[in-house]
Amino acid sequence: MAKKLYVLFVLFMFTGLLFAQGPYYKPYIWKANEPITVDGELDEWNYNFHWDHHQGAMPENARCHAWFPYDDVDKSGYLMLMWDENYLYFAGNVMDDIPGVIPEPGWRADCFELYIGNWDIGPNKPWPDYVNGTSKMWPDENDGKWACQFSFQWDAEEDTTEIFEFHTFNSSIESDETKMVGKLWGTGDGYIIEGQISLAELVSPIGNVFEFAEGMYIPVATTLYDVDEWDEYDFDGYSASSADHNPPSGIGPGYQATEIRGVRPGGPFMQSCQPYIQKAPGEVVLDGNFDDWAYAFNLDYNQTAFTDTARCRGWFPLDNYDLSGRQMFMWDEENLYFAADIMDDVPSVVVGTGSAGWRNDVMELYIGNYDQGDFDTCPHPGSGYTTDVYDSLEMQLSITWDSDLDTIRIWNWEPHNQSLKSENTTLFGKLWNTGEGYIFEGKINLAELADIDANGRTFNFPELIGGIIPFNACCWDVDDWVDYDFDGYIEDKAGAHSGPANGGGDSWHGARIVGKSIFAELDWLWENYQAVETNEPETVPKTFALHQNYPNPFNPRTTMAFDLKRSGTMSLGIYNSRGELVRSLINHEYRDMGSYLINVDMSNLPSGLYVSVLEQFNRRQSIKMMLLK
Repeated sequence: MAKKLYVLFVLFMFTGLLFAQGPYYKPYIWKANEPITVDGELDEWNYNFHWDHHQGAMPENARCHAWFPYDDVDKSGYLMLMWDENYLYFAGNVMDDIPGVIPEPGWRADCFELYIGNWDIGPNKPWPDYVNGTSKMWPDENDGKWACQFSFQWDAEEDTTEIFEFHTFNSSIESDETKMVGKLWGTGDGYIIEGQISLAELVSPIGNVFEFAEGMYIPVATTLYDVDEWDEYDFDGYSASSADHNPPSGIGPGYQATEIRGVRPGGPFMQSCQPYIQKAPGEVVLDGNFDDWAYAFNLDYNQTAFTDTARCRGWFPLDNYDLSGRQMFMWDEENLYFAADIMDDVPSVVVGTGSAGWRNDVMELYIGNYDQGDFDTCPHPGSGYTTDVYDSLEMQLSITWDSDLDTIRIWNWEPHNQSLKSENTTLFGKLWNTGEGYIFEGKINLAELADIDANGRTFNFPELIGGIIPFNACCWDVDDWVDYDFDGYIEDKAGAHSGPANGGGDSWHGARIVGKSIFAELDWLWENYQAVETNEPETVPKTFALHQNYPNPFNPRTTMAFDLKRSGTMSLGIYNSRGELVRSLINHEYRDMGSYLINVDMSNLPSGLYVSVLEQFNRRQSIKMMLLK
């Protein structure tokens, strides 16, 4: 069989090719619909991409140096960015046990840092201009390329702020037009910052500027740093970079090709915010901690996310304290995952069962299993739940947790009006520590969804990657059943519970199915960068096969080869004699049909017998490998 095999590239050389194969989901920056008011309220930041910094988003093997917070309470948070013709806007929300500390000198401080370049690098170059270990570092070039490092600092004790640029100006750049504000959380164990940088004031010594335009992909990296005690050098934080290239060193590993988007389209929020459902980065543990949910899309529910004209009927919470929060969704080959974090003055009330049970504190999900093509309209001939026109599965799911009784309910209203709760379809719930809200995290087993449909229809998310499925969601609240105290948020005009196209297509919108976040894939690459496999087969393999590694026995490096006769999700792992996974080479990732080589370095493992296992579509092949040192 004729084939081209590319073997053993160092990490810096092969990531561009690997990321181009995808499917991975990359960060983006929306254009602001109107100028942002810098007041620390974050009420204009709904549905933005979150640059997450916490224990789950950045495991220890995925960052430079040894600065790593003790836990999420010690330090965690997210940064958001927007732009318009006049400003680059930023906002941060940070949990910190000792918040807003700026000692002297000030660069080792509680701060977000932003590293950003002004030129279009294209969508498939996550580490731009980094070739053979040579970085452009901090360019200010005659070709117009310019990169800056910003530090956003707020001192809670002095209530002072500073926007500092290090490499070009090495000074504070705050002014009347370049400014920020900060404020403590109401509980005092975290803080919020919000600000803007005037593009007119951001000019390099040779005249280079930042001019954003829709469709650009620019290099961006972020860090979150924390200092609690300067004298004892208590300094840590998160930096998404490889061990030998810290983002402050210049453009290189850790920077991402970040899409510059335009103003969101007009109309109801579900089209305009263009939600996505990403693939889970690994096993999702139902513990209510959300440490598995880095970079998931946040569906926001609050007074500014929903205006009075953008919801059905007259159910609208009195204020954010009455009801507000966020929902998130992820998928893998076996499950649809969901999570919610809800502020509620009377939290997690379930007042009835059966037909009376739908008026509860509840998250509802309306979802279809086919690609509708765009975000705007479900292509239905009429209202109701249709299964024959598209050979589709469309359903309304209701998800509740009762804090009083610590019971759960996962109910399929349409099309079968029955409970889906089981050992494999379940959720975990808990109250906020303050008692003023609740969290839940759960999963719905796709095989059990298929079982409720007479034709065995289910959700095949790998086949839907890149597509847009019919989708809507809502968040309901009941405080007193007797007085009919029932309200909530839903984006539709005619009632999503009546079906995808009820009212001519206005009730459901869409969500894009995407692969893992590129950040999750970087975590894996930084841990397993000994080699990469790819191919350009001239003929398609006729078998599914894992070939014997060569050499065998080996010390400590060996080459593995395998054939895939079908494209699809597959895994390749190495196990020790006790059956423990010691090296995950490919973990539930999509690969095209073809023949592959992968080079493996097992220098950190002891001598002994190992077994390598190749899996795809419920098929499995294994080989024995002998490591002799």
